[in-house]
Amino acid sequence: MELRFRGQVHSGRTGEGAMSARSWHPVGRAVRRAAVALVVLLGMVPAITPAPASAYAGNNDDIYVENFNGIARRPVVTGPGDDEHPSWSPGGRIAFDSNRDGDYDIYIVNSDGNNLVHFDGAGDDKDPAYSPDGRRIAFSSNRSGSSAIWVMNEDGSGLRVLTSGGIIDSRPAWSPDGKRIAFTRYDSSSFNIWVVNADGTGPTQLTRGSTDNDADWSPDGTKIVFGSGHTGITVMNPDGSGQHTIVALGASPAWSPGGARIVYVHIDTKTYADQLWVVAPDGSQNQPFGDQSGDCSEPAWNAGAGQVAFTYHP
Repeated sequence: MELRFRGQVHSGRTGEGAMSARSWHPVGRAVRRAAVALVVLLGMVPAITPAPASAYAGNNDDIYVENFNGIARRPVVTGPGDDEHPSWSPGGRIAFDSNRDGDYDIYIVNSDGNNLVHFDGAGDDKDPAYSPDGRRIAFSSNRSGSSAIWVMNEDGSGLRVLTSGGIIDSRPAWSPDGKRIAFTRYDSSSFNIWVVNADGTGPTQLTRGSTDNDADWSPDGTKIVFGSGHTGITVMNPDGSGQHTIVALGASPAWSPGGARIVYVHIDTKTYADQLWVVAPDGSQNQPFGDQSGDCSEPAWNAGAGQVAFTYHP
C-alpha cells in the first residue's frame, strides 16, 4: 500500500515550497514549481496503491536489511530508479530517498516493504534522517537554490530550512538529544563536517580536511564518527577536537545502538567492491559484517530491533 500526499505545503524560513505529493508520472521541474506555488494550504489528500514497495524487481540501488548479527539479508524496497540513504524511526519505519519518479524525493516505508509514503517537493530532496524522537526528519534539498539542510515533521508539515552559505550541505545526522545536527558541507574546495542547532542557529565547522563526510553521533553523544578520503574512519569529540583514525580505508560509518560497534563501508582494494564491516570504537575487532555479495553503502542501525538497513546494488 502506498500513500502519496498531495497539495500539502508549509512555509519555511525562506518562504518557499514544501513536501507535497503528486501523480506517479514525472513532470517538468518548472511546471512542478508552479504547481507547488498554487496548492498552498490545500491539505492532505492521500492516494492509495494496493501494492508493497518491494513488488517490482529492480537492478539499481535498493534498500535491504540484515539482522544485528549479520544474517538473514532481505530486500525492503526495490524497483525502478535508485532507492538510497535509509534512516530508521524509533518505531521501526524507514525513511529513504529515491529518484524512481524522475527526481529525488523523500519516502517512508514499513520495514516489511508495505505502506509506502511519498513526499514530493519543488527540488531534489535527499539524505533523510529521523530525529531521535521520530517526530522530525532532516534532509538535504536544493529547492531554494544551493543544497541546504531542511527539516520537516514526519507528516510533511513544519517545513523549514536550517543552513545557508554552503554550495552543498548534505547527510544530516541528529545528536542523541535532538538538539544539534551534524552535516557535510562542500564549499567549492573541500568537504568538511559541520554542526548546527536544530533551530538553525549556531552553525560551526568541526573539521578542516578536504574529504570529510558522513558524520554519525555515538549513542551517548560524546563522540562523532565520520569518513574521510584521506584518513579513513575517524572519531572525534563533538567540538572537533581529539580526532583519531580507527580504520585506514572506509566510508559511511554508523554507530550501533549500544555504542560497542561501528558499521561502515569497507572498500576492497583488489575488487573495489563496497561491503559492510564492523569495528570497535578503538579500532579493534575490525571484521566483515554479514553477506559480502554485491555492493553495500550507507548503513543505518535500528536502535529498536537491532537491524541494519543499507543501500544495496546486486
